[in-house]
Amino acid sequence: MQAQQMLPIEEFGLAVGLRLPWRASKCTVNEVSKTIHLWITNQGLATAEQRRLWFAPKAARAPSKITSAEDKQWRHVDCMTYSCVVHTCDPLQPDDHELDWLGLPNSPFTKCLAKRIFQLLMEGVDMQVICEVLRIPFAELWKFKFDLDNGLLNFEYQPSVRRRAKFQSESQPPAAIQAAAPDAKAVETAILVPDVSDPVWEHLITGKLSIDIKTLSLQLLLTKLRQQVSQLQSADVKIMKLRELHRYVERHQRVLGHELAQLKPF
Repeated sequence: MQAQQMLPIEEFGLAVGLRLPWRASKCTVNEVSKTIHLWITNQGLATAEQRRLWFAPKAARAPSKITSAEDKQWRHVDCMTYSCVVHTCDPLQPDDHELDWLGLPNSPFTKCLAKRIFQLLMEGVDMQVICEVLRIPFAELWKFKFDLDNGLLNFEYQPSVRRRAKFQSESQPPAAIQAAAPDAKAVETAILVPDVSDPVWEHLITGKLSIDIKTLSLQLLLTKLRQQVSQLQSADVKIMKLRELHRYVERHQRVLGHELAQLKPF
């Protein structure tokens, strides 16, 4: 039986998504916490490789790069059943923070993981569920969402196929809803909540539409969302706030009859 060989550290880095000139320089595994710590660098090869260039002309010698003393780290996407934390001691340029395997200076997540979290938030996944699925601390996710709410982060939202299909089904005309749900009371409730794409939600969240609100929780949520939207520069984050308001109304529509009666689809 032929023995299997371990991947060299550089090839392991490529396997988890690194692209040249970045490479993995060190890797440790904590079996207790099921965590992989991966150190990466954009320097040249190790000293053993550089020795081959000692007798080469000076112009052919690889220039050495100085690393910083600070060990910067970000949580990356999982590797199999292990959490993955990326480290680097290299001095970084502003463009480096846009790489998928690195993150912003004040962010706990790499760009790749941050985009996945943003996608889940836009799809309406509960924050506690995101923490459990991705195995990330709630405090770090809360800070991430806080930065989103205040326009400090910007991502492009791409609705999933399942979500697009759901929106299409939600935008069926009343006749189609009647055929799918013969119960008159259920049809009336479904029609009362406008589709998430209806302009009524934007008019409501931007203050263009004012309604009489008797439910305190809705009043508090709408006040918070209006304040956040007024400070946002990202259209995608604004959409996320609209979806948050729409999900709240959908979940509590039984006690929001007074408010829903005032929401007329545009």
